[in-house]
Amino acid sequence: MEDPEAHLTTFHTQMMLSGGSDAVYCKMFVSTLQGTALEWFVSLSNGHIINFQQFSKIWAVGLLIVILIEQERAIGHLVVIFNRTTKDRGPAYLRC
Repeated sequence: MEDPEAHLTTFHTQMMLSGGSDAVYCKMFVSTLQGTALEWFVSLSNGHIINFQQFSKIWAVGLLIVILIEQERAIGHLVVIFNRTTKDRGPAYLRC
């Protein structure tokens, strides 16, 4: 995922050039999302976003929280794999 703030700035610039109402901004932004960003957006409750300005304020923070949670899960998964691979080899200080 690219920088959430850069993504928002690029989108906002493109929309300013093409015109469009606040409602169009909100509806079009979702079409630029994929993966984690799209999952985060879909997880928002209906009516949570009132206008694009309000959305802009929660976008970067909300997505960064999701990314941090994913990284924490990935680290936990790596620890499990590491523990499985070293389990039968004994303590590291006993290995040559």
